[in-house]
Amino acid sequence: MRVRSIAIASSNVSQAPKSVKLMVNRPSIGFEDVEDAVEPAVAQVLDLTKEQVEEGQKIVLRFVRFQNVSSIHVSRPCTFRLILLLYRACVDFH
Repeated sequence: MRVRSIAIASSNVSQAPKSVKLMVNRPSIGFEDVEDAVEPAVAQVLDLTKEQVEEGQKIVLRFVRFQNVSSIHVSRPCTFRLILLLYRACVDFH
C-alpha cells in the first residue's frame, strides 16, 4: 500500500509532540533504535506546527519512502490521536 499523507491531532495541543519520527516496514524496533535516529535511518521526521496538530491537518509524506508499506511505526507515545489516510486508489494490485 502507498501512504500519501498522515494527520496527527490532539485535543490538548500543549501536550502534543512537536516532532515525530516515522519508520516503515520495521517489524522489530525498539526505542533505542529511533531515539537518536535521523533521516535516512527513519523514513521521515515530521516537525509539527500547532495548527497541524490542533486542526488535524493532512501532512503529505515523501512519495518514495512510503510505497509498498505494510506497517508504520511512530516514535512518540500515544498521547495523541493518529489518523492514517490511506488511499486505496493508489494501491497497485498488479
